[in-house]
Amino acid sequence: MALVLASTFCSSIFPCTSVVANAADQVTAATLAADNEQTLSYGELAELKIRSLFEAVSDDLEKIDDETLPHEAKAVRKDLAKLREMFDVFVFAFPADRKDEGFLHGKGHGGEEDPWVTTRKTLDEGYEIIGHFKDLFDAQGLTIVSEETPVELIKDGDVRASEIRYDDKLSRRQRKEVLEWLADFSSDDFQADVNALIRGIKHDTFVSHSRKELSKFSWGGVNARPKEKETGFETLRRLVGAHAHEAKNELSSLLDIKNPADSEKQEIEFHNYRKRLRSLARIPEMFSGLVPEPEIVADLNAVRKRVDDFGAIEDQIVAMRLAIEKRQNGKAKRIARDVDKEWDNLHDDLRQSDFKVTLERIAEFL
Repeated sequence: MALVLASTFCSSIFPCTSVVANAADQVTAATLAADNEQTLSYGELAELKIRSLFEAVSDDLEKIDDETLPHEAKAVRKDLAKLREMFDVFVFAFPADRKDEGFLHGKGHGGEEDPWVTTRKTLDEGYEIIGHFKDLFDAQGLTIVSEETPVELIKDGDVRASEIRYDDKLSRRQRKEVLEWLADFSSDDFQADVNALIRGIKHDTFVSHSRKELSKFSWGGVNARPKEKETGFETLRRLVGAHAHEAKNELSSLLDIKNPADSEKQEIEFHNYRKRLRSLARIPEMFSGLVPEPEIVADLNAVRKRVDDFGAIEDQIVAMRLAIEKRQNGKAKRIARDVDKEWDNLHDDLRQSDFKVTLERIAEFL
């Protein structure tokens, strides 16, 4: 399933004339490009990052089979999220039509003509489907410890992987959906189209895509766009700053939520705010040296801590929904009360720690 990228992608960053003869040259070129990431253009940085990450994610997805358990899918889902984020961050470097040589069909997923939209939708579907599968573990509120951990050191909530239990019917159903999506992802048509899409990345020009297709947790949710004569790093720093600005503006509305488990509307708003913070925190993680300033690094670490805090509450909400689905009403009510308590604590902490000031500093500095 994995792409053989060395034989396909040739550019000013990764020159190639003969795959075998120039393999060492390609490695050298890739190393030099990685060492000089901060000087690359937006498009050059896109090519360098996406081609290697796509190959790595493809290799990891190959390992999912009909015996894979929900907790075993967590790591590859995180990498799939990074890949989707890369496609969002670098959207303006991708071709917007299928006229370039290498695309197998005039239209892609859902009849879309824009190959970036086709690919992004497939990645998003996989992220959601694998997410439902791994939620069967997260909803249990457990922490996996080593198989060699002595019994006396295992705390409440700890579990060895070999001792995790799942609802067989539910896990089979969710795994089946994952494998069906994976068959689409690994198809020759999809792989060839992604191959052509990455080969078509523009180094020195920006490409327009339909605004409605842009993620609201990336360029579609900020008042910013790449600029000519900027390096890729300069563009991404502005994107991070714009996310911080929007998160600051949205904080008051978030703090008006009484209990994110009370209604679908409140749950979605809670979930979307976490997505905003996650994008804000993740971009600097994906590009070493993007934010070297110690004071802003500390602020970003505070944001990551909040992403984890929000995630813990979201796991409880997922557990509550599963309990309702199984008609375990008593359990669902207990979890709802726990969510209410945890949100009260986080709500107060956000106010007392002056999280708004943290976001303002990031926005103003970047």
